Amino acid sequence: MKNFMFYFLLAVSSSAVADDRMAKFDSNGDGKISPEEIRVQGCELNLSLFNIADKDKDGFLNPREVRKGRKTAFRGC
Repeated sequence: MKNFMFYFLLAVSSSAVADDRMAKFDSNGDGKISPEEIRVQGCELNLSLFNIADKDKDGFLNPREVRKGRKTAFRGC
């Protein structure tokens, strides 16, 4: 049961972090984050890390990619 709670809390906190990132960086409200939206917030963008997080290779981060790639794409933000 403790393991379940740990993973449940980890998932919830991961979703909360992703929601916070989307709210902060998705300045035009289109449901995805572009490299430019990250730069506008004053973050130094490492495009290689952004591209790793961009799993569907559309040039944007959707909420799922933000949740999964929060440690890569948003370093230093």
